[in-house]
Amino acid sequence: CSSDLLVYAYMILLIMTRILPNISSINAIVYALFCCLYFFLLKHSFSFCLKILPILLIISIFSYANGSGMLYILIDVSIAYFILASILVYDSTTLVCQNLKLLNKLSFIVFILSLFAMLFPANYIDIGGDIRFIGFFKYGNLSASIVSILCVLYWETFNLLYKNAKRKTVVLFFLICFFVSYIFVCKTRSLLFFLPYWIYQIYLFCGKRIFFAMSVFCVALVSFSMFDELKVVLRINEDASFLTRESLSIFLLDGIRENYFIFPHGARKSTDFFQTFFNDESLTPHNDFLRYYYDWGFAFLLLILFMFNDLKKRKCFDFGFIFISLGYCSFALHNMLFLPYLLLPYLFILIIKKQPIIRLRSEEHTSEL
Repeated sequence: CSSDLLVYAYMILLIMTRILPNISSINAIVYALFCCLYFFLLKHSFSFCLKILPILLIISIFSYANGSGMLYILIDVSIAYFILASILVYDSTTLVCQNLKLLNKLSFIVFILSLFAMLFPANYIDIGGDIRFIGFFKYGNLSASIVSILCVLYWETFNLLYKNAKRKTVVLFFLICFFVSYIFVCKTRSLLFFLPYWIYQIYLFCGKRIFFAMSVFCVALVSFSMFDELKVVLRINEDASFLTRESLSIFLLDGIRENYFIFPHGARKSTDFFQTFFNDESLTPHNDFLRYYYDWGFAFLLLILFMFNDLKKRKCFDFGFIFISLGYCSFALHNMLFLPYLLLPYLFILIIKKQPIIRLRSEEHTSEL
């Protein structure tokens, strides 16, 4: 079953992310493996390749014409194929009960291990006098991003598998407490983009009165007793990071405008430009939307249009989807927007939201808790 393979593939990927010393160094291999998996899983793979061929050709031809290396061209083509094929997987995949239970357990294990890792000083690093939690996956932003999307996945699977309202309320409360605590220890500000989703869940499951009371309490708590600490934790007074990101975005927008908002600069050209201009090989664009628009030109716009039309056909534009997508888009600030570690759980969540629970025949006699 394709859903079984996807779930197990993601489980193996998480294990690799934890075990390997630097998973980002083999991202190209990960993309290639998932492209092969998708080609094997998808029906009518050849017709699908023909459909998306214009986008892949635009990226390849303009990248080659602008002097991009062949390796970078192949990597960008594989990323584009991975993104587009993921949409087709979303269309054609259904998660049965055993898939939901496995995803629920996998998310719960990551949740518990991350909570356990918070207790050990060895998992904290000093960055210019700022103590930050690096997380279970050993890299601060990567760990924070994976945990944030897996918390949502755990809640969505739990909400679908179990009916007990009191149990749901308790689980929701602990998830929100854990998530807020994680923001304070990892100090990754992009996690704040997930807060609207959790606030919306409080509204759905706790009622308007409790929602209003909790909102007043939280606002009062932050305003009167925690505001100064919150500014320090979220580095609100730190201008350097914001100014750097703003400057990089302006450079990208200028380059996009110079190419008339249409023509691509070529594979990896945005990163090469920054590293050459600032003489810093570690510098990256820090905005995946502008990065891919700069590199791929109108091919990226076609890709976004392809995704939007497919989601529109599924009629999934409710508040839950909007808030989940808002949180997911924050990964673009860390150059992680389309990484398999994050895109796959996002797809699992969208699949769950578009389908009713489907139980295996052997489990139909099992009562809900």
